Amino acid sequence: MVTRAENASHPVPTDAVLAAWAGVTGCPLDRLAELAEQARSGVPDWFIPWRAAETTATLLRYWQPYIVPGMGQTAAYMRALFAEEIHLQRQRRFELR
Repeated sequence: MVTRAENASHPVPTDAVLAAWAGVTGCPLDRLAELAEQARSGVPDWFIPWRAAETTATLLRYWQPYIVPGMGQTAAYMRALFAEEIHLQRQRRFELR
């Protein structure tokens, strides 16, 4: 269902699907409805050059050494990420003393 919902060739999910999705993910329904409305309105102007580049690309790369993109983000991953950030901030405070 997620793959279908994220595929631009499929229509925007119905209100019933959005409500079910909100119930499963805990995302507020009004936020999902807002995103669905944006999707129904078409491609934003700022994204048009990126969309054109993506359709002609033979290779897409993503590089960010510290953050896992998209579906790789789980609740446990995010907790660990923020816990590590807090740990690093504490270390910096002690190094400055």
